[in-house]
Amino acid sequence: MIFSAVKKRLVQQQNEITMKNQDINKDDNGNERDALYEADSINEAISFIVPEGVSCINRDDIPNRSSIEYIQLPESLIEIGEGAFENCNNLKEISIPNSVSKVGKRAFSRTYSLEKFNWSPVSLIEIGEEAFCEFNNLEAISIPNTVVKIGKEAFKGCHNLVSVKVPDSVLTIDDEAFAECEELRTVNIPESVTSIGDGAFDRCYSLKTINIPRSLSVINESTFSNCWSLKIEEIPDTINVIREAAFWGCRSIETIPLPESIVEIGNEAFTDCSSLIEITIPNSVKSIGKYTFCNCISLKSVSLSNSLSEIGEDVFRNCISLKSVFIYDQVKSIGSRAFLGCASLKEVRIPNSVTKIGDGAFAGCYSLKQIKLPDSLTSIGRFAFYGCTSLEAIIVPNGARDRFEYMLMNNTTAEIINEA
Repeated sequence: MIFSAVKKRLVQQQNEITMKNQDINKDDNGNERDALYEADSINEAISFIVPEGVSCINRDDIPNRSSIEYIQLPESLIEIGEGAFENCNNLKEISIPNSVSKVGKRAFSRTYSLEKFNWSPVSLIEIGEEAFCEFNNLEAISIPNTVVKIGKEAFKGCHNLVSVKVPDSVLTIDDEAFAECEELRTVNIPESVTSIGDGAFDRCYSLKTINIPRSLSVINESTFSNCWSLKIEEIPDTINVIREAAFWGCRSIETIPLPESIVEIGNEAFTDCSSLIEITIPNSVKSIGKYTFCNCISLKSVSLSNSLSEIGEDVFRNCISLKSVFIYDQVKSIGSRAFLGCASLKEVRIPNSVTKIGDGAFAGCYSLKQIKLPDSLTSIGRFAFYGCTSLEAIIVPNGARDRFEYMLMNNTTAEIINEA
């Protein structure tokens, strides 16, 4: 693994403490001991050397961690255990031997002063949870081609991390693995990756490009949420589900090509995609969750799937640029506030399959002048057309005016007229 740091300088060894090369759990007399080191004046330590023969190092093995600036590790080391160097606030330089095959949970978490990190392991399989969490000086990562899993929050909060190279040995990128890497601009994800966890790239504000491999079938919850700079060129036709808030707050996405393989789009999947101009929802999609396109203020054109049975709550809420919507005959219900605040909406077709219009479904649609309601309707929610100040007429089936007047009671000031 190659790491480059914000600053480039070597730390000279001072007040060196050397650990005795012996059984790591026993002293010379065979008695159990608590730590790996033996030294005088530990409180003044700047450098710390682990002897050959030691195969594992854990949190309790590092004395006076707040003072140590330099640690030398032996070629015999196989495992860096949980929290081994966590909160070593003054640690500036460390070289990890090639023998290391495991980096445990929080191993280097919050090593805020670390400036030089040398590592090119040949047997590393997994990077543990929070292993490099808040490693603030980290700028670039080339993950070794032996790694199969990048653990949960492994690099979360590495605020200066700019680029990541993921090898084709990796199968799993776990939850929030790179979340809050605010300067991360580019990531190459190989086709070997079969799972990218929830929030894996959440709040990577500078992330501009990322490839979604064909090996994925699901884009998980909040995977790319708040990636303000992200633009998606392609979603592969292997993707079946886009889960909740997957692209929430992706402000730079203007259009997103959805393949015919997608059957489900989760709640808030594209909420606050403020630059999204148009969207075509393929006919394969059978379900769209709540708030899916809420606050997409630039959205002008929508082509809905003809397989939808309902338009969920708040789906197009506050899409203030949306001018027209064609709803297919399979739709049976329009959810509460589905089109609330769509101030530019002038035309909407409600098919004869719809039986229910929810509360506030078209409230605040200031530009809506006329709407035709089907005979299939049995329920119209409160305030369904509230604030539709330009609505002049609601056309209802011939002979059904009395029934619709009852359903629309205190709902609109528009004239209710029978269809000619």
